[in-house]
Order: sequence, then C-alpha cells, then structure tokens
Amino acid sequence: MDIVNKKIIINELVKKSKENKKTLLIITHDPEVAIKTDKILVIKNGELVETYTIKDLTIKDIENKLLD
Repeated sequence: MDIVNKKIIINELVKKSKENKKTLLIITHDPEVAIKTDKILVIKNGELVETYTIKDLTIKDIENKLLD
C-alpha cells in the first residue's frame, strides 16, 4: 500500500473506532502506523513482553521497539 493511501485508511479506521467507541486492533511493524494508536503491545515469540501508552514513547522509541 502506498504512503498516501496508508495514511488515509489508518486515519479513517482510528476515527471510526473512536466515534463508535470500539477497540481497533492493528498489527504492524510500521512506526508511522503505531504512533496513531493509544497503546503499543510488544509480542515476541508469541508472548506479550511489553506494554506502552503512546505518551510514554517518541517515534524513535517506537522504531526501536518495533524493529528490535
């Protein structure tokens, strides 16, 4: 998916999720997508190893967590 369409789709999904007060689960390795979320859960080898709120992290932190 190209960058423009990715941003449009993610923004629309997040908007609809908030409007409808529904949980949206996004699985990604892309920091630009992860930054749009409220929480980041890091799963390694099928195990939940870390949980962060977006307020805890910078974009560089997110890149390091997702690409580690």
